[in-house]
Formats: sequence, structure tokens, C-alpha cells
Amino acid sequence: MLAGCGSSTLGPLITNGLDARRDLQRYVDQRRRHGTPDTQPLDALVDIDATYRRMFGATATTQFVSNVEGWIVTAEGMDRNPMLLVNEEPLVALAGDDAAARFMIFPNKQLAVSVTWPDTTMIITDSILTEAEMGVDTAAVVVDWSKAARAPIPIGGTRADSLYVSIAVFTDGSFSVLDTSFVCADTGSITLPTRIADSARVGDQILVYINRSYYRMHHLNTPRSGYGNRIVGILQRCRLANRVYIVP
Repeated sequence: MLAGCGSSTLGPLITNGLDARRDLQRYVDQRRRHGTPDTQPLDALVDIDATYRRMFGATATTQFVSNVEGWIVTAEGMDRNPMLLVNEEPLVALAGDDAAARFMIFPNKQLAVSVTWPDTTMIITDSILTEAEMGVDTAAVVVDWSKAARAPIPIGGTRADSLYVSIAVFTDGSFSVLDTSFVCADTGSITLPTRIADSARVGDQILVYINRSYYRMHHLNTPRSGYGNRIVGILQRCRLANRVYIVP
């Protein structure tokens, strides 16, 4: 007779929300578009996705904001009304979803996340990257790329563990069949794939979209959880864009 299964630190396989906690970790990989170095189940996740909003009016400006979403797992599974505060601002639960969300502007790098489970409330402090540190710009960076020299395309900002890159080629005003995507190390530059570089013609435009993410986990001492410490993931993401012109 099978009496029990699962890790002694994580609880039985079908209790303590383990399936939902594993799903939440896999959701990190989906958001990053590729795997993370650490696959430990998560009890909560905060995703800070960098984006821009164009402000219209007499003095139109482009504002850097973040779409912040959060999830909490309890012993029963995913919490459909998660109690999450980010820098003292409550995230609002989305109808029919397990997440809470809010558009936010971070005036500095400080991040304080308050997570409330049925048995405890914990506060996580962290330091996030600014848009300049991530290498983000409000518009595509224009780059001339020499077909003869074939130098790597530089990207600024703090390096992540890896990048998800997608490339679209414009030839004679339309997409070519040479569109591609791949994962690579973040070395501070992007090398065009050989088949793209070989086929590109002078006058073509290549759109290079770079998805960069930074992920870290906080282990919280919560002995009343029933299975040990809780783990909260902090994911910060941005999208960099380069418009590359092929020159001789």
C-alpha cells in the first residue's frame, strides 16, 4: 500500500498546492520564452514587465511604466484573490484569473513586495533595474550593419543570463521567409545567424527584437507553512528593439 509520496521538504505530491506551485515556476519559463536556471516550485511570483505609454496632449511625452502582475499559491492551490502589495500599492485581482495586476511607475530602484498567505504576511525587499540599466529605449535603435564587415550588433544595459531573440527581415517592403528566433547567451551583442547574414541584401531592413529578463528567488522562513520555507520569485522583463539597415 502506498502511504505517501513527494519530497519531505515540499510535502506530499498532491497537497500543499504543490502542483500549482510547480505550474507557477513553469509560468516563469513561459514569460521568459525559455527556461530558468532554477526550477524550484514557487509560492508566489511578481512579474515586472517594462513597457511604454505615450502621453497625449499639449506636451506629448513617452512614459516608462511597468505592467506588474502577481500570483500566490496556498495549500488549496492558486489563490484567485491574491493579497499582494508592491511599494505599498495593492495589485488588483483580475476577473476570472488567478493574477492581480497594476500599471506602475518606479521612481527609484527600490522594490518592496508584501505577500499575504492565510497563515502569515511577509515583506520582500529587492532592488530592480531601471530602464537605462536594462538597455531599453523608447523606440527602435537604428543600426547600420555592413555586409562586408559583419560585426556583432551591440546591445547596452546589464547582462542577463540569456536572451530570447526574434528576427524579421524586410525585403522590398515585405517580410521575407528568413524570419527566425533563438535563445543565446547575453554577451552584450547579437550576432546575426549565418543564413540571415548570407541572404541579406544591401538596402534590406532587419528588425531584431531582444527579450531580456532578470530572475531571482527569495527564500522566506515560514515554518507554519507545513512544508518549510516559502519561495517568492521576482521576474523583471523588457524588450529591446533594433532596426538594422544593411549597408555595403
